[in-house]
Amino acid sequence: MENLEGTNASEEESLESLLYPAPHELPLRPLPAIKCNYTHHFALNVMGKDRHDQYVYRHANGLCIIGLAPTHVVLHPTPSVIGVDFNVGKQSRVEMKACGKRKRLRMRISWSRTLFCVK
Repeated sequence: MENLEGTNASEEESLESLLYPAPHELPLRPLPAIKCNYTHHFALNVMGKDRHDQYVYRHANGLCIIGLAPTHVVLHPTPSVIGVDFNVGKQSRVEMKACGKRKRLRMRISWSRTLFCVK
């Protein structure tokens, strides 16, 4: 039996099965936003230092999250970080806040700029 759009009932059922998966086919928990909304990049041996690996998670809107990769030397064999100092350069990175529509007070970074010091 044809409906108004010109597709038969079996085609509609197959389309519905694609659009609405069965509950048992869904994951138990939804994926974290960091896994589905960000592109993952890794930099190995940053600035030529062995095992100084970092990651960058980049969102489509340009936001980047930078951190130490699980293979970084600081995290193995036991973490030996005493503290993190964001007071590098002329002003503290903690006090910097990007605000406004165009984020005019944001910090422009390059590969040679120091963001923080790990103690």
